[in-house]
Amino acid sequence: MKYKVGLITLFLVFSITVVYAGPLENSAYDNSSVKEKGKVVNTVCPVMGGKVAADTKYKVEYQGQTIGFCCPACIAAFNEDPEKYVEKINQ
Repeated sequence: MKYKVGLITLFLVFSITVVYAGPLENSAYDNSSVKEKGKVVNTVCPVMGGKVAADTKYKVEYQGQTIGFCCPACIAAFNEDPEKYVEKINQ
C-alpha cells in the first residue's frame, strides 16, 4: 500500500512540475540568436515549406534579416547550414 501511495505522490509532483514549469529554456531547439525585434521577411519556411505567420515566435536574425520558420526544428536545421536555405528565402 505504501508503495502505491509513494508512486501516486511521485506522479502527481512530477505532473504538477511539468504543467507549471512551462517550456524548457535550454531545449535542443533553443536558439539564443532569436530576436524579438524585426519583421520576418518570408511567409514560407525555407526548411520545410510550411506557412510562416507574421507574428511567429520561431525566427532568427541572419545577415540583417529576420527569417521566420514554421517550427523550432527548422531553426535547428537552418543553423546547421544557413547558406543552404538562404537562397530559398531570396526567391
